Amino acid sequence: MAALANGTVLRNCYRIVQLLGRGGFGETYLAEDIKIDLTPKPKRVVKRLLPQMMQPVVVELFKKEAATIDRLGEYNSQIARLFDNFQENQEYYLVQSYIEGHNLSQEIVVGKKLSEPDVIKVLSDFLPILAYVHQNQVIHRDIKPENIMRRKHDGKLVLIDFGIVKEMGSVVITQGQTRYTITAGTPGYMPAEQTAGKPKYSSDVYAVGVMAIFALTGISPENLPEDNNGEIIWRQYASVSDGLANILTKMVRDHFSQRYKDATEALAAIQSLTSAPSPPPPNLNRRTFLQMAALAGGGFIVAVASQDFWRGETSELKRDVTLSPTPTSSPTPTSEPISQDTPTSEPTPEPTPEPLPTFQFTTVTVNSRGQATSRTNKEAQYYRQNLGNGIFLDMVAIPGGKFQMGTPDSEQYRDSSESPQHQVTVPSFYLAKYPITQAQYQAIMGQNPSRFKGLDLPVDTVNWNDAVEFCQKLAQNTGQAYRLPSEAEWEYACRAGTLTG
Repeated sequence: MAALANGTVLRNCYRIVQLLGRGGFGETYLAEDIKIDLTPKPKRVVKRLLPQMMQPVVVELFKKEAATIDRLGEYNSQIARLFDNFQENQEYYLVQSYIEGHNLSQEIVVGKKLSEPDVIKVLSDFLPILAYVHQNQVIHRDIKPENIMRRKHDGKLVLIDFGIVKEMGSVVITQGQTRYTITAGTPGYMPAEQTAGKPKYSSDVYAVGVMAIFALTGISPENLPEDNNGEIIWRQYASVSDGLANILTKMVRDHFSQRYKDATEALAAIQSLTSAPSPPPPNLNRRTFLQMAALAGGGFIVAVASQDFWRGETSELKRDVTLSPTPTSSPTPTSEPISQDTPTSEPTPEPTPEPLPTFQFTTVTVNSRGQATSRTNKEAQYYRQNLGNGIFLDMVAIPGGKFQMGTPDSEQYRDSSESPQHQVTVPSFYLAKYPITQAQYQAIMGQNPSRFKGLDLPVDTVNWNDAVEFCQKLAQNTGQAYRLPSEAEWEYACRAGTLTG
C-alpha cells in the first residue's frame, strides 16, 4: 500500500501534512483540519486502516473501538479525542486530536535511571487516567511510554493510541490463502493472559508496573530477566524503598489473580506511599448537598467540581470550588505597587485606598418548613480581580463574626458528622461572587474541559486536583493567596447571618 502523498485531502476536510508512522494495523499521519476557520489550521492525527484489514469483522470492531475512544475522550481531557471516522476509496480512516508535546519514551530510556520520587509522580499522574478508562469497562491493552504523551502547555499526561481494534483481543482473519493474526499489545509489556488473547484490567496494571520498573532500572522490558516461575527479577537493579518495590512487584506478578485487579486498586496503593494522598470519594449527606445546591443555583457545577472535597470527617476542613483568597492585614487591595526607588528623606503619607464598590442583595429567613418569614435588603463590598483579556473575577468581602456551627440534635435529616454544635469565630475573608466560569478557568489554565460549553457557564468536568491547581496558578498570576474556603467559612457565608441550619 502506497503512502498518502503530502497535500492529499480526505473527506474535503483533512489535508495530509506528513506520515508519522506505520504499524500492524495501518498508517498514522499528521493532518490539518482545513474546514475550521482558524489560522493556523488545527492539527489532527489521521489513522488509515490497511487494505488487508478491511474485513467486515475488523471494520465493525474498528468502528466499535472508535465509539469507545470518542466516549472516553469526550469526558476526560487527558485522553486523546476522536473527531471523525469515515470510509473513502474503500479505505477506513479515523481522525483524533493531535497532542503537542512529547511521549514518555523521551523520559524513560535505556541506561537512564529515574529517581523514586520521579517514578511515583508519573504513577500518581497516570493511574487516575487509567482508572477512568477501567471504570468505563475498557482495557487499553497497549500501555507503554510511547502511548503516553506529556502535553506541552500544561505538562499533564495524556493517554493516546488505543490501537483502534484492540477490543478484538486476538483475531485470526483469513483472506484467500493468507491468515492474519491480530494480537494487541507490545512484547515486554504484555502479560501471559494478554498474549493468549484473554486480557483483563490487571493486564494494563502489569504494563504500568513494567514501565515503572523500566524507569527505575534503565533496563528495557524485553531485557529484564525472569525466574523459573515467570516472575520479573528487578530489585537488584534499582535503588528503591521496600514500599514502592512491594507495590511494583505485585503489579507485575505473572498470574493476574495475584496483581491489583485494576488501576483504581493500584492507584490507592501508590497514594498510600505519599504523605498527603488525594482525598477519598465524597460522602455527601443531605445537608451538605442542600448547602451546595443553594450556593450554586442547582448545585451542578459545585457537585461536579467538589466530588473529592467533602470528606465527611469533622476533623478535616471540608472545601468547595468557590474561591477565597487569604485575607492580609488590610483586606482592601492596593491598585498600584509602591516603588522602592522613591526618596525617603521626606515621609510621604500613605494614600487613602479607594472605597470598594458595593452591590445589593437580599437575605431570606425561613422557618423549619422552608417558608420565608422575612426578607432583608443588604449591601456588600467587593473587588474585581483582572484575569486578563477582559475577564474578571468578583470577590465579595465577607465580614468576620461568630456563629453556631453544626446542627442541633433535634434537626430532622441531620447527619452525625454535624455534631456537636459549637461556636466558631470566622475572620474576615473574600469569597467569589459566583462559581468559577469556563472563561475564568480557561484564562488561568489555558484549557476548558467542560462538557456543557459556554464561557459564562460554570466550569464542569473538573475534580479536587484541578480545583487546587487552579487556585495555585491563580495565586501565582495575581499575587493573592487564593485557596478553597474552609467548611466554617462556607457555612458562615451560606447562613448569611441567619440561624438556619
